[in-house]
This record gives sequence, C-alpha cells and structure tokens, in this order.
Amino acid sequence: MKTNKAIVSFLIVIILTMVQSGLVYAENRDYTYDESNRLTQTDKIQFIYDNNGNLVEKKKISHDNEIHYVSSNDFSPNQGENCWYYQEWDGKEYKSLEWDDALKQWKGSQYWLRVAREFQHPDGNDSVRKWVAPKRGEIKITGKVAKMVGQILGDGVQVKVMKNEVQIWPSSSWQEIAFDDTRGIDVNITTEVDKGDSIYFIVNQKQTINYDGTYWDPKITYITPKSSAIKEFSPKQGSGNWYYQEWDGKEYIDLTWNADLKQWLGSTFWLRIAREFQHPDGNDSVRKWVASKDGKINITGKVAKLEGQIYGDGVRVKIIKNHTQIWPLSGWKHIEHNDTTGVNISLVTEVEKGDSIYFIVNQNGTIDYDTTYWDPTIMYIPSVYNGSKEFSTIQGKDNWYYQEWNGKEYKNLTWNDELKQWQGSTYWLRIAQDFMHPDGNDVVRTWVSPRNGSLQITGDVAKLKGQVLGDGVHVKIMKNNSQIWPVTGWQTISSDDIKGSNINTLVEVEKGDSIHFIVNQNQTMNFDGTSWNIALSLFP
Repeated sequence: MKTNKAIVSFLIVIILTMVQSGLVYAENRDYTYDESNRLTQTDKIQFIYDNNGNLVEKKKISHDNEIHYVSSNDFSPNQGENCWYYQEWDGKEYKSLEWDDALKQWKGSQYWLRVAREFQHPDGNDSVRKWVAPKRGEIKITGKVAKMVGQILGDGVQVKVMKNEVQIWPSSSWQEIAFDDTRGIDVNITTEVDKGDSIYFIVNQKQTINYDGTYWDPKITYITPKSSAIKEFSPKQGSGNWYYQEWDGKEYIDLTWNADLKQWLGSTFWLRIAREFQHPDGNDSVRKWVASKDGKINITGKVAKLEGQIYGDGVRVKIIKNHTQIWPLSGWKHIEHNDTTGVNISLVTEVEKGDSIYFIVNQNGTIDYDTTYWDPTIMYIPSVYNGSKEFSTIQGKDNWYYQEWNGKEYKNLTWNDELKQWQGSTYWLRIAQDFMHPDGNDVVRTWVSPRNGSLQITGDVAKLKGQVLGDGVHVKIMKNNSQIWPVTGWQTISSDDIKGSNINTLVEVEKGDSIHFIVNQNQTMNFDGTSWNIALSLFP
C-alpha cells in the first residue's frame, strides 16, 4: 500500500525521537486495568469485581513467588536448621554456640554472649548469626538493627554484615548503634551468592557489654529474575532469550539490525522492532522469547498504541506458544487507533526448555500510525502444593501419596470412605486432611516431584489440639533415602506442644524424586495425632 509523505514524515519524527531519547513509558507498568478500564492491580493491592462491576474485595498481593528466610521465624535449637547458624567471633575464627534449653537461647563462651530469636548480645567476643546460601542466586538482605527497648544504657554497639571474608555492609568499618537508639537502621543490600556462601550478622560490644541487647531480625530473599523485552533489548538475536522476527503467514523470519536507527528492520520499510515498540508492515511484527528451562511462567505487560500514534485503524495483537494461541482465547485482540491506555496482560502457562512465546502485532487494515508499545515481561514462578488443601481420596493426585514405613519399605494406605481417612496395616495408623497418626509403623505423607527444580519446604508440625497427652512424637523429612530435615536424627514434638516447629528448608529435586514427611510414634502411640501443614513451592 502507499502512505502519503505527511504520514511518513510524522512517523520518522516519532521514531527518531524515540530512538534518541530511549524513552521507557513508566506509566505503562505502574497499574493494571481490565477491558472495562477498571483498576485491577497496583504493586501491592489486587482489586476484585463482581459480574456487575462492583468492587467486592481488595487483596494484598502475596510474595510467595520468592524464596525467603526470616531469622525470627526460622529460629531453631539446631545448628544449620533452616540455613541458620549461631556463633561467636573471637577475632580469628567463628565458633558455634551451645543451646540453652531453659533460656531458649544460644550461649557462648562468656555468660552474656547470646543469640536469641530476635536479639543478639556480645560479651568479649562478637555475637554472630550466620546464614548459609542453599543455592546460587541474587539475594536481598533487609531488616532493622536497633537497641532493644529496655536496653537503652551503656555505650551502644557496633554492627556489620560479612559475606564470607568480605564486608558488604556498611562499606567499611562498623555501623554504630547509639545506646538509646531503639529506632535503629534499616539494612537493605543486594549481593550475589554461590551455594555454600556464608552471610554473617555481627554485633560488637564496643567498650563495655552493659545493656548491649540488640534487636536484629534479618530477612534474606532470593530475587526472582524477570525477563523484560525493553530492559533486555539487544542488537543481537537471542540475547536474553529474545528474538526479533516477522510472520509472513507461513514462517517466522529473522529481522536485520540497523545500527543507525537502533532498530530491527524487516522485509518491508515500516516493519520494525525497537526497544519499546513494534510496527507491522504487510507481515506481522513479532518479538519472540525462548524458554531456557522447564517451568511455569507468568507473562505480564501492557500493549497499547504509542503516544502520538493515535490515528489510522488500530492494530491487532495476540500471543502464541509454539503453535498454540494462549492470548486472547481466540482471534485477535483489537487495539483501537487512539487507545494509549491499552490492555494489561497477566497469564500463566507451563513451558518446557526450548518453547517459543511469540508476541505478534498485526496491522489490521492499513499500516498508518501502527506503532505499538509492548513491553512483555516474563518471570518464572513456582508451582505451589499444599498437603492439606490437596488432600484426596486418590493416591498420586496432585503428586501426593499416603503411606506407612515399616523400616524396610513404604507401603500405600487404603482409603476408608466412612472415616474419610487413609488407614494403614494397624488400626490407628491414619492420614486425614488435617492430621497424621502413627501406630507401630511410621505414618508418611509423600510428594513426588513432577520436574527438576528448587523445592522450598515450609510449614509447621505440632501436636494436634486435643491430643496433648502421651509421650509425644518424632518427625523428619526425607528426600528419597537421604534426610533433609532436621540435619540429623529426629525432631521431637513433645506431648503438649501445639505450637510445634517451623520448617523452612530448600532442596534441589529431580523429576520423580520423593519427599517423605514422616511421623514416628516415639514409645507409645497414645494421643499421637499430629498436625503437619505442608507447603511446597517448586521453583524452576
């Protein structure tokens, strides 16, 4: 088709302006709207509407897509549990503290050298809380460090954070916390770690140990990488797993990089892909992303007409996974010629390594003013499993199995439809939706991994309310034939412990690996009903 000179000149001005400025339209990513132009999501809140368009609920957005560790939640009487260790530093080496069961604190070589759930106290040597990275990745370290309320005398303390032998906060020397500073300082640092790297949170007494109780509850979060088309735009095909193509109705053809325009050009003059826009011309303009590994992905991003390009007959867009359309459900999504608000996309799909996701812009009738903003962002997210919520009458449903361990092998239990429980070879060996009960043999809830990945295991295990007699139970978690929690032996849950133990552990799994959650009766099986809230997040 022919395009008049005025339109061509206008388009050139728009494109050159964008190339020179490198603009990224921040407003395109701050909020999410539905097709009725209702606000559906901010960075913190999701808005739920009924069928009549009335706002019925505001939900805080969960951050379950992240692997995180909180020292107070993960605090344990066992060294190494949940990746945390409790130590002192004598100027030459780190030494492990000893657990004091009466105080529920870790104690060092001097009387006041302590690490408790939410505080540390030096005494001669420094008080140290250590976290060991269970996997490679980028982590964010946050949390407030301050003098404890009621400890506002003395000469204050000094604190710092080390990664192995390198100081990472503050940049040098110590961060001083004044004796009366209960407000303290918020730590917020990011660093790369390899599996096995140690992060040390160190409290030094300064001159005296008087009133040196220091609040410090570090939180460590693995940062989930996102693949953004704009941020990872490149003059190289395949960089960041992004490719730049056109679709002629039969095949996808790679575009050619133009170093002067800093754009990818197609077989016709206006077929373009730039950092923040796509433009069709006869053939469709296609940005492609290729999965680097198996897993579940969340595809987000806004597609809209570009500011200043609000004429013509609009464009049509869609997303294809390999040869299957995944958005919209069928046909095309039409973006009106003057629609700079556009549509916010959020969809989840499973991918295998090598799968292709195509973001396609079609010219509709004409190519006039078809410059289209589209910043696809792709993030791998975990597959989430919950032992109680996914309880089933069918062995293997949602990857869950209900078994017993006789010391030699795992055997499947039998479903009792009258009791709505799984029963074993002895009368009280049971698994119900909300509890497990051993009887001679151990009772076992087993989960089988559907693919390779990093599995974060969280949840609480405790005696069931109303079952606070007897001699308690022993519990542990196995991966195939290897124990992963606690570090060794059994975790004892006393007869009246309805609060129980908090679990937060990360393990690498391969497809077909079995994770066994085991409850042992201790000596007797009396009142051994045990609540175990198992939550699993399988990260790619």
